[in-house]
Amino acid sequence: IDYRIVDADGRRVAPGEVGELEVRGPNVTPGYWNAPEATAACFRDGWLRTGDLVCEGAEPRRLLFAGRAKDVIISGGNTVYPPEIERVVLEHPAVARAAVVGLPDPLMGQVVVAAVEPRRGAAIDESRLLEWLRERLAPYQRPRAVYVMELPTSAVLKVKRRLICHWSWMK
Repeated sequence: IDYRIVDADGRRVAPGEVGELEVRGPNVTPGYWNAPEATAACFRDGWLRTGDLVCEGAEPRRLLFAGRAKDVIISGGNTVYPPEIERVVLEHPAVARAAVVGLPDPLMGQVVVAAVEPRRGAAIDESRLLEWLRERLAPYQRPRAVYVMELPTSAVLKVKRRLICHWSWMK
């Protein structure tokens, strides 16, 4: 399989830069069955656009996952990758699960918010968690708010991010 890492315009990114992973090869699907519009949207010059954001690792053909293109948050002109923030949030001893999403904001475009689920028997104080994160994240990455809740998950316990950002009480 061949792969390349490209920017939004389909140009290869510099080594170490994050871009979208595109693949091609005999084992890559030729497209969606009876859906030419969907096929056209996910291919560029014969390359399948995966929607995965990656960068080259230290070893040849090793890729580091940075997130999904549709989950990227643009806040005040800054690109924020939710998995980077979630990794930091999960370092907090009281946090069992975390999901970071962008909510619409008239000034910033989007603002970063975190939904967290406490570990069994633990309690999370939102303001203390925000203070803890302030010491570990760049200003543009810091969540504006933290919501403590039981996170919606799939059958394999993966957090359903799409359900979190549609809850009206978070808006």
